[in-house]
Amino acid sequence: MKSRLVDLIRYLQVPLSARAIAANLGMSKTTVGRYARLLQALGLPPGKDHVGACTGRELAAHFNGAARDSGKTAPDFTRTAQRLEEPGMTLRRLHSEYQELAGEQALGYVQFTRRYAAERKTKGLALRRQHLPGFVAFVDYSGKRPSYVDRATGSRVDVELFVGVLGHSGLTFACCSHTQSVPDWLDAHTKMVAFFGGVPKTVVPDNLKSAVIRAGKDPTVQRHYLEWGKHNGIAVLPARAGQPRDKGQVEKAVLDVQRWVLPELAKRKHFSLEELNDRVQDLMRGFNERPFQKRDGCRRSVFEQHERAALGPLPTTAYAYAKWTGKMTVPADYHVPVHGHYYSVPHTLVGQRVEARVSPEWVELVADGEPVAKHRRHTVRGEHTTAAEHQPEAHRAMGERTPEHVREWARTIGPSMAQVVDAQFARRVPLQGLQAALALRDLEVHWTGEGLEAAAKRAITRRVPNFTGVKRALTELVAGADQEGREAIALRRTARRRAASAAAPPKRTRSRRSQPASTANTRTRRRA
Repeated sequence: MKSRLVDLIRYLQVPLSARAIAANLGMSKTTVGRYARLLQALGLPPGKDHVGACTGRELAAHFNGAARDSGKTAPDFTRTAQRLEEPGMTLRRLHSEYQELAGEQALGYVQFTRRYAAERKTKGLALRRQHLPGFVAFVDYSGKRPSYVDRATGSRVDVELFVGVLGHSGLTFACCSHTQSVPDWLDAHTKMVAFFGGVPKTVVPDNLKSAVIRAGKDPTVQRHYLEWGKHNGIAVLPARAGQPRDKGQVEKAVLDVQRWVLPELAKRKHFSLEELNDRVQDLMRGFNERPFQKRDGCRRSVFEQHERAALGPLPTTAYAYAKWTGKMTVPADYHVPVHGHYYSVPHTLVGQRVEARVSPEWVELVADGEPVAKHRRHTVRGEHTTAAEHQPEAHRAMGERTPEHVREWARTIGPSMAQVVDAQFARRVPLQGLQAALALRDLEVHWTGEGLEAAAKRAITRRVPNFTGVKRALTELVAGADQEGREAIALRRTARRRAASAAAPPKRTRSRRSQPASTANTRTRRRA
C-alpha cells in the first residue's frame, strides 16, 4: 500500500476522475476519494514541495497517523507487556486506564491495539548468532519420551531423551536415560563429550532442577553439575529463565531429533535401555551425515573440518557421581564418621570443619574446598580406616608395635634377623614374644643393619636366637673387629648419640649460691 500511496498522491495532482484513478491503481474509488480529501486538507508533509521528495512511509504517517491522531496523546507501552502478565489483565482494561489519564485526547481502542501490535514487532527482533568452533554446546531434554518393554513384567517403561548440540557445526548427540535426576543428567553429559571426542569451553543448559537450583539474573548452578564442569574444564552458563532464544539451537535440534528418531523407535519393540540407546546411536549417525539443504556438507563434515581440533582434551578419567555429606567438626582422634565408618584426616585439622564426597569406591574428605584425605570406601559400621601419614609421630610409633610390622622390619635387615624375630613368636602364646621382638627392633637405633644381620647369624649358629644372644654377638663383633670394622658395625650408634646429645636441652644445674636461703640455712644447721 505504501508504494501505491505514492502513485495515488501523484495521480491526485493531475485532473483525473476518482473512478479512473481507482481503475488504474486497482483500488476502490472510496479510498481514492478519502485521500483526495486528506490531500486537500493537509497538503504534503511539511518541507516536501513535490511527491517525488516523499517516501511511502512518510506519506502514510502524514495522512493515516498525523491527520487521524492530531491532538491525541500517544500511549506509553513501556510496561504494557508486563502488565498483561498480571492475573485478569487485558488490553481492554489497559485502554480504559489510558483513557482515564488522557481524557478526550485518548486514542480509540482499535488504534490503541494497533499501536501496541506495532510496538511489539519492534521488540521481537531476532539476532542471528555465529558460534566459534569448540566454544559452546547446548543441552536439553526432549519433552516427548520414548519407551521400552520390560521382559520380566511386560510393562512399558518410559524414558527421557537427552539432546546435546555443538554451536558451530551443529553436530548432535542423543541418548536415553531413565530419569532427569542429577546422576542421569551428568551421565548423559559424560556420554556426550565422549561422543564429541573432546570438551567445549562452555555448556548452556535449561533451568531444570538437575542443572540450576535457583534461576534468575545470578543463577545458582547445582553443585554436582559445577563439579562435572570443573572435572572436564567446562564453564556452565545456564540460559536465562523464560528466554528460549538463548538456546534456540538446541530447541531446533530437539525438534529435529524427535522427528528423526521417535518414528523409527516406534516401529519395533526394545527390551532394555541399552538396546534402546544402541538404536538411537545408529539413527543419529544418519542424522549427522544428512546433507544440509541450504549449504554444502553436513553436520559431521563441518565438525571434522572446523570444530574437532578446537575442542579441549577429554579428562584422563571419566567423572564419577558422588554424594556430599554435611560438614563435620574433626574430633580429637582425627577420625570423622561417614555412613557409620570412621576415616582419618590429618591430625592438624582437629577442631576444623570438613565434609565428605562419597562415590561408590572412594571417600574424599574436603576442608575449605581443598581435598585433604582420600580413602577406599568401607561399609563396615563402627570400624575405622587410618592413614599413617595422618597420625602424629607418637601415634604412628605406637601403631607400629605389631607382630606384622616387626616381621616386616626384620625382613629388611636380612634373613638371619627374620629368623630370630620369628623365633620370638614361636611360643604357645605368640603375642608374649612381642616385647622381645620390639627390643630387637630397637637395636637399630644404635647399630647398623649389617652389624645386626651378622650378630643374628652368629646367635643362630650358637642356638641362642633371642635378644641376649644378638646383643652378646654385637659386643663380640665390636671387640674383635679393627677400627674400620667397628665403624661399620657401630657407626649408627655414634651418630645417633651425637644427634641426640645435640638435640637434647642442656641440663640445668643449681649452684649453692642460687639455692633458696632457707635451703642453704637448713644444710648449714645439719652440718653443725
